[in-house]
Amino acid sequence: MSVVFEGLLPVFLIIGLGVFIKYIKLIPDEHWNGAERLSFFVLLPPLMINALYKADFTQISFGGVSLAFLLGMTFTIVAGLAIRAPMKKLFAIDDPAYSSVFQGFTRWNPFIAMAVVEKLYGGPGITIAILGMAVMTVPLNVVNVSVVGWLGKREGNPQPLLKTLMYNPIIIGTIIGLALNFLAIKLYAPIEVTLELMARATLPVALILLGAGLKLRMPRNFFGAALFSTFVRLMVGPLIIFTIGYWFGIRGNDLAAMAICGGVPTAMSGYLLARQMGGDAPLHAAITTMQTVLSFVTLYLVILAADYALKIL
Repeated sequence: MSVVFEGLLPVFLIIGLGVFIKYIKLIPDEHWNGAERLSFFVLLPPLMINALYKADFTQISFGGVSLAFLLGMTFTIVAGLAIRAPMKKLFAIDDPAYSSVFQGFTRWNPFIAMAVVEKLYGGPGITIAILGMAVMTVPLNVVNVSVVGWLGKREGNPQPLLKTLMYNPIIIGTIIGLALNFLAIKLYAPIEVTLELMARATLPVALILLGAGLKLRMPRNFFGAALFSTFVRLMVGPLIIFTIGYWFGIRGNDLAAMAICGGVPTAMSGYLLARQMGGDAPLHAAITTMQTVLSFVTLYLVILAADYALKIL
């Protein structure tokens, strides 16, 4: 248990550092957007390229892991669309608000997943998280942009979907990293070192930015919808991924790493999409905050439950 706690604590201490930096206004508010762009467009691609370039896919079930992530994602999306009407009635929310609820349990934060699994399971663990990120980025972006565009108030002026995907650094980094790996291309040593140095900076910077973006006050009318989205994301999500992964024959630390990926909180990027396309951006901010705070406890439970299930199954 202490190993699990010690694996989670550094991640949430760095998130807490971001909250503290924002609270004391060490960085002016208008500068945070530039830091987010630096992290997303400059630091993230080297992380993806470095991890996929060095990944030993013979150590994991590449096809099984990829299919499990995709099936789990598909099940969640279909279920989320099917329950839209009753959930809107139950929580007395409109379509734009439900689009934020939907984003809250379909999106995931790969930075938290990578930081946790790297601490607990090392290289193979982070390969699982990177692979999940690689196979789900495009379909998740397509679905969420489409759903928010359908349910939102359409007050924003978003970029065309194809252009958004073409310039997505996750997709770019994934393509380059996989190409280098599968084609067995050996990079010039100084380039490898450069990628490694930039990759090391990505996770702590991303976690600090996550903490700085949290909204610590929540209107009362958001609570029920936020709690529902949080329950699905943090508790149902890992159960779905674990079950499908087990069905595909994945076992051990690989399956535990997948469960962690299924149980991390949603991504703050959904806030920007909601704001651009007429979704309920304040509700998404509230959902992200609730999930991030509670995930310190729920991830601990997910890891213990996955370990116990693997022993008895």
